[in-house]
Amino acid sequence: MKSSFLFCTVPVIFVILPATGLLLFTSGFFLTRVAIEEKSNRSVPYLSNYPETDEINFEEFTRFNRVVILVIDALRYDFVKRITRDELAIDAEFKPYHNHMRTITNLIDNYPRQAKLYKFLADPPTNTMQRIKGLTTGSLPTFVDQTSNFNSPKITEDSIIHQIYRSGRKSLFVGDDTWIDLFPDTFAETYPYPSFNVRDLHTVDAGVIKHLPPFLERGDWSLLIGHFLGVDHVGHIYGPDHSSMKNKLTQLDGVINSVVNQISDDTLLVVLGDHGMTETGDHGGDTSDETDAALFLYSPNPIFPLLMPSPILNSPIISDSVSQKNIVPTISLLLGLPIPYSNLGALIPELFLNKENPLSSLSFLSRAMLTNCLQLWRCLTHYSLLTSDISSYDMEILRIKIDSITSSHQSSNFYEINNLIAFIEKCTEFLNHSEKICQSVWARFRIERMSIGFSILIFTALLQYYITTNLYQHDNIYLGDKILLYASISYVILGLLLLMSTELTYSIKIIMVSSCMVSMSFIIYRIITSRYLIYFRESVNLFSISSLVFSIISPISLFSNSFIIREDSRIEFMLQTYNLILLFKSLSIWYTQSRDKSHIITSLFNPCLLLSLMSLTRLFHACRPEQLPCDSSIFSLHLLNLAEKSFISAFLRILLSIILLIITVDLLSWKYQISNYKCYSISLTSLYVLIIIFWLTKLLPEPPIHSSLISYYYTFSPRIVYLIAIFLICISTWNLSKHNTDFSIHYSSLCLVVWLLSCLLVGDGMTSSLALLLLYQGILSKVVSYCGSLPLFFISHYFFLLCSQFYFAIGHQFTVHSIRYEAAFTGFHGDLPSFILAGFLIGINMFAPYICNICFLPLFLLTINNELKKDTSLLQISMTTWLHILCFANIQVLCTCAAAYIHRRHLMVWNVFAPRFVYESVIYYVLVVSIFVIFSIVYRASLQINVKGNLLIKRQ
Repeated sequence: MKSSFLFCTVPVIFVILPATGLLLFTSGFFLTRVAIEEKSNRSVPYLSNYPETDEINFEEFTRFNRVVILVIDALRYDFVKRITRDELAIDAEFKPYHNHMRTITNLIDNYPRQAKLYKFLADPPTNTMQRIKGLTTGSLPTFVDQTSNFNSPKITEDSIIHQIYRSGRKSLFVGDDTWIDLFPDTFAETYPYPSFNVRDLHTVDAGVIKHLPPFLERGDWSLLIGHFLGVDHVGHIYGPDHSSMKNKLTQLDGVINSVVNQISDDTLLVVLGDHGMTETGDHGGDTSDETDAALFLYSPNPIFPLLMPSPILNSPIISDSVSQKNIVPTISLLLGLPIPYSNLGALIPELFLNKENPLSSLSFLSRAMLTNCLQLWRCLTHYSLLTSDISSYDMEILRIKIDSITSSHQSSNFYEINNLIAFIEKCTEFLNHSEKICQSVWARFRIERMSIGFSILIFTALLQYYITTNLYQHDNIYLGDKILLYASISYVILGLLLLMSTELTYSIKIIMVSSCMVSMSFIIYRIITSRYLIYFRESVNLFSISSLVFSIISPISLFSNSFIIREDSRIEFMLQTYNLILLFKSLSIWYTQSRDKSHIITSLFNPCLLLSLMSLTRLFHACRPEQLPCDSSIFSLHLLNLAEKSFISAFLRILLSIILLIITVDLLSWKYQISNYKCYSISLTSLYVLIIIFWLTKLLPEPPIHSSLISYYYTFSPRIVYLIAIFLICISTWNLSKHNTDFSIHYSSLCLVVWLLSCLLVGDGMTSSLALLLLYQGILSKVVSYCGSLPLFFISHYFFLLCSQFYFAIGHQFTVHSIRYEAAFTGFHGDLPSFILAGFLIGINMFAPYICNICFLPLFLLTINNELKKDTSLLQISMTTWLHILCFANIQVLCTCAAAYIHRRHLMVWNVFAPRFVYESVIYYVLVVSIFVIFSIVYRASLQINVKGNLLIKRQ
């Protein structure tokens, strides 16, 4: 195909068309529930269907004039609960987070009627923004909310904050600035502090500690919220098993003690964690470590009953575990406020049982439970009018239950203990059943959009295969090729129109289905009749068969949650199989040709070395929560955390990283003669010296928070690295565009800069893995060169799998937990200038193997110079290989999309299938951007260099 036609076709087929399909699919798949913006109001009929409940008197439930809520981010339940020696496993030691919240445990022991600790169960996803929404509105989070965790939208639903504002009272806030994004105009007074800098353990907490005492001395407020972030940040940086966690918990224990001594008798103190954390300090998923937070309630006056009524005590109504939604109706009623309109939570019964006698307590609780049930029924009936998500059958069951509740409340013998107990149990059953229904139908999928987006992705995959396999097969542009391009453009236009429309008419559906069938039939015909397919059938061998089989098995395995969970083992198995095939090929060449003993090293040693190096990558793997019991690599631990456990291990780890960093740079400089250019040599040496200095500073104790050195402590070396790297990238790119330049020298220096930047961002622990990647590529190039002509399809799929394998080998998994947010602060302290920069740095940390493999691929192809046709240039063969890799990635996207579609009601959809789809989509466009940048550089160089010179690789 002609170059001009390719330059028009490739961007449409490989960039714009997949984006259109993905946007359509995600617009139908990642939908939040319908938000009800109605607000509860005591001045209007509370429930028109039940006139006897109009004008509910909320003041009768008032027990407190003020509530103090201290949110300790990531306060896991076992951080607060007293742990005894008997509760530990045999030979286990106390953790640094055990038994440091002594104020809470002492209050529970000494004042059981005034203090109690609950296990506070969070609804996944366990991210701060979603938890704040749940804690204030009583609603359930969705997966889409999780994607906006760092771009928090304003809450428009009714909440306890809105109810206080509408009642004319004041609410005050100090701490995490996420609250101000969610409630920008409802707090009477605020002192927000930036929350994104996970390296800063003290600023937010110090601000809360500073402003709490003056707030507590005032009496002009009803709700005071203080949000601490230190525990969460310690977890992200060091993990919970570190002395910094002990220090932070001890500090916050002192704060709680001070607040306890300062609050008045009419004040309720609520200390809670919005979520927990894993043993690596991460959160976002649904494991028990992440969902089991702590809730502590205290008041100077007794708030819990002295003796629980025996029927209640023996029923499941009273529990030591409380859903986080339940705090919303509880606090609302205790303050004499209407329950927020969209609340799905059930109140905490114990707080409504503190009356003179059991009959009074149960009567008071029953009226509160009735109010809670009527509020939830009103919400669900309103929601059912807006959408058909809740079936008429479910609504009828709920209507029967609420009718039974109201009729029981109106009976003449209602105020008897047994009847009150039965009534409370009915209310509890109604609340629990309603919650289950909402959880089962919360996401409203738009099947039409998902189906059309999926069909576009199928068409894209077929078209990409056709274009890639026929890229340089002929020089003419056939009419069929033009038709396919025009069909692609029409799909893009139609897809964009569909994205802007709210509903799909029947005629549009018919047009889409018919055009899709015609287009797919035509592209399948073009593939079947293509010359490449005939060539592929004629060149059947072990390499082509194995690569074809694995390229089919790999995406199909994404339909199984078990294969996704164990994906690192699956990819390693495929690569090791490829290595065994290379070993067999090498030995067969040695046996049939020379049988020279001097060649046995090349034929046997190098393939065996590939097998060994691939096995070494397991040392760097991190664990998914579903893979437990599993031990994560010591290379993934924070350096100070490792040093605290074993300084020798930390020293040896950083020493290994330093040695591998220096050897890798020096070997590549020698191989590609970079040292001949003093500018490159000095700059590259400066880069790795500065990176080593940055690593060593992590072993030193952190300066005090108020020290003038704190802003330069972790930022000086990385910023100099960024400046030198930008300088080297500009110089090498400029030199590549000059006439008669040496391509390998300038391009290899550019690749080394990219590799060193990746080492800086992945940290000292995973630099050894990136060094292993380059060593592996070098050995692989020797093996492939010795094996002779190998199918390009095999090499492309090998490289694609290699990207995925080393993604796992730098401590990542396809989960929310594996995102290393601390990478955003490499070279920065405090708030970043923009989230785009933060995302860019985190992206390099996550996808460094993909970027490095794409970057080093032309150098790899320069080495295996026996693969190409006689007149094939490096630009052509690199372009073909890159497009093959994009084809494999797009097929992976297609299959993860199909898996998410099929399993959209599966128990593991939001924990396994949806994250895998999101990651694969991001990986595809990381590859697209990387290939575009590298192609631009190689293409510019090819215009300046003689085609028969450095960029022409001939068969030897």
